[in-house]
Amino acid sequence: MEHNPLTHIKTPKIEKKVIQALTPNELKLLFHQCSSKTYLDVRNRAILMMFLDTGLRVSELVNLNLDDIDTKTGTILVRQGKGSKQRIVRIGVKAQKALWRYLTIYRQGYHSNLFLSRSGYPLTSTGVKLMVRRLAKQSCIPNVHVHRLRHTFAISFLRAGGDVFSLQYLLGHSTLQMTHRTFKA
Repeated sequence: MEHNPLTHIKTPKIEKKVIQALTPNELKLLFHQCSSKTYLDVRNRAILMMFLDTGLRVSELVNLNLDDIDTKTGTILVRQGKGSKQRIVRIGVKAQKALWRYLTIYRQGYHSNLFLSRSGYPLTSTGVKLMVRRLAKQSCIPNVHVHRLRHTFAISFLRAGGDVFSLQYLLGHSTLQMTHRTFKA
């Protein structure tokens, strides 16, 4: 054949699944799984609070250093976003308390990274993803992943009266179109 008869046929669009935000009951179940006073539970609770309070990407969270936290202003300098951009995000009182508890009572190790493994080494993205999956499995909540926590933050921010331009900044999106995709995807 000289010409491909399929060159003018358009491929079907793949329907994107809507990512549902976690419900208050699902969040309660997740936090219940890390409610004891062990090192891992205190750390995991602080990580969950950080995700839900800031909308950080998992790569941004694991790359946070102790120096990036300003306890006086309740802010975090996020340096490791996409494109190596920087932004400042606020953390609420409950997340600050969870973080303070982790840092002052439980955190051990000599690394500058904020979140450490049980053995004192920097936590990896894979480690955080596995931790979230494990907590979700123990809670019997299907389809929970770190990006769904980010999506839950975005939905909660808008429901609380936040505007899309502020949300764009907080999420570290370069365009408003990326922020809109958060709700269509």
